[in-house]
Amino acid sequence: MNSEPNTLDEIRDRVLKLERQNRRLKQLGVAVLIIPAVLLLMGQAPSKKTVEANEFILRDDAGKIRAKLWMSTANENLPDSNFRGKPSPTLALFNEQGKITVAVKAGLDTTSLPLS
Repeated sequence: MNSEPNTLDEIRDRVLKLERQNRRLKQLGVAVLIIPAVLLLMGQAPSKKTVEANEFILRDDAGKIRAKLWMSTANENLPDSNFRGKPSPTLALFNEQGKITVAVKAGLDTTSLPLS
């Protein structure tokens, strides 16, 4: 069989076929470039998440509470009587025995360091 086109119609058909293939390859190339770029930009979007909780507790590897951040109540039993009063944010750090070593309550000019 002769591989050379014999007529202008055959040449025209081959050129049209090559142009369609070329157009598909260009579209595929653009998609290959755009899709990863879009995925990368979507992953870079700033995260605007809010975490809300009544308290946050930090535990060590053994499961013991080592720090706690919470809203203390007016009559909560903290080591220092200066902490009694209106509810406010409180941060407490605990020792290995589970006793509060440092407690800071917002809005007060005091810090408790019990000597135990």
